[in-house]
Amino acid sequence: MTLRHLASSVPSPARWLASWTSAAVTVEAAGIPESLRSEAESFLAAHRKEAFSERKAQALRRRFGWIKSVRVRRQWLAGAVRFDIEGHKAAARLRRKGRPSGYLSDEGAVFAAPDAFSPGVLPVIEAEASVAEELKALAAVLAELSRPGELPSPLVSMRFVSAGDGWQALLSDGTVVAWGTLDLTAEKLARLREVFAQGREQFAGVISA
Repeated sequence: MTLRHLASSVPSPARWLASWTSAAVTVEAAGIPESLRSEAESFLAAHRKEAFSERKAQALRRRFGWIKSVRVRRQWLAGAVRFDIEGHKAAARLRRKGRPSGYLSDEGAVFAAPDAFSPGVLPVIEAEASVAEELKALAAVLAELSRPGELPSPLVSMRFVSAGDGWQALLSDGTVVAWGTLDLTAEKLARLREVFAQGREQFAGVISA
């Protein structure tokens, strides 16, 4: 094969771009509701003219707050591109000044998502802007409180009271727990088990963890 023939067999930049703008696009999103996966797929279809898949991935993350990461997989022989989407795992719903303010992830990230993203029951976090730096620590506390048997009844909400008093927790049976700061979680849970073993009726009002 001569250099002339070799050169003619190499696609021009324009042809290369055309091949990837027309490539078949699929979206894999394990654990994500089908309606949201379809929205992501429709978004990519609307941006078909963009040949560079990494840019499409960046645009996806900007458009959909519930996306944690996007991995691009090129299937060269098939002329296709697959986008593997990982969504945030919601640990709680956030409220600020009494209004819904997105979700808190299990890693402490705040993100926006429609109700379809996490239709199950989640604890509600009443958090003011001043405690944003504590949300990562709060996510770690929620992970421990959500383990079966750690609390006498499921956690309904946690509310930031003040810098001095810290956090207050509400359980589904109506028990109010003055949780305080977001440290010493194991010790506080042990204290609560001790209190409940003695009988809740002996402790009127708010229980201190």
